[in-house]
Amino acid sequence: MALLSVVHFSDIHLPFPEGTGGEWGMLHPKRALAAVNYALRRARRYADGMEKIRALHAYLDAHPADFLFYTGDSVNYGLESELLRASRVVRGLLARARVRAVAVPGNHDLYTPRAVRDYARAFSFCEPAAGRPEAVELSEQAAAVTLSSAVPHLAFWDSTGSVPAEELDRLAALLDREQMRRKAVVFLLLHYPPKDAHDLHALRNPTALLDLLAAHPNVQVCHGHRHRRGVEALSATQKQYGAGSLTGEGRAGFWRYELDGGVLSATPYRYASAAFYPDT
Repeated sequence: MALLSVVHFSDIHLPFPEGTGGEWGMLHPKRALAAVNYALRRARRYADGMEKIRALHAYLDAHPADFLFYTGDSVNYGLESELLRASRVVRGLLARARVRAVAVPGNHDLYTPRAVRDYARAFSFCEPAAGRPEAVELSEQAAAVTLSSAVPHLAFWDSTGSVPAEELDRLAALLDREQMRRKAVVFLLLHYPPKDAHDLHALRNPTALLDLLAAHPNVQVCHGHRHRRGVEALSATQKQYGAGSLTGEGRAGFWRYELDGGVLSATPYRYASAAFYPDT
């Protein structure tokens, strides 16, 4: 059976476009706090983000992947100008998949209620669309399921995520399908990690999701949000793979997954000397 390959990256947080600081949307209290964080830390950490994006293009030239998984956070404030610019960069990356790409939004993409609408317009090329869980057939042995866990909050201190009960019900129905249970691997893509110790920036209802996943041992979680790449066991057969940030200073990287004969392997990659290398 043919080898299936996937590159999973996340949290590119493109630098804030020049000339957009005066947009009226920056008056939103949540963005005011984000502006302080951006000035003090984020601007420096992601200043060379486009260099790392070009390095991923070069990597995919040399090592193509059948599928690309992107788990969100293209921007910082969720402004329309940011989202429109970022959509062009992300579209260019996702077009590199040999078969197709699968993406979900992050909390910075859906930063405010208006950003939800602006994201839907700017990222309309992303399929399945943000919102209800959707299944994507990858091969006879593998599938992907998208789950939107990012929600806008008015409170400037609140960056938690959540999965509504009706979406959990739909996810359970998808995973219960016979064709999904027969898969060697079902990748679940969402922005927030189901298992996370950081309560102030985590899922509000992780237990409900983890309990659901426990009944489906072939599910492997692919997430973003946490900017340090890592892997953590959820059960004897399940892991959650955090892609970290593709572009963050000192920690840039991604995961490459390969499925061969029903056996999944996962290799972390790191950025060094203007290129990406296996981090083994």
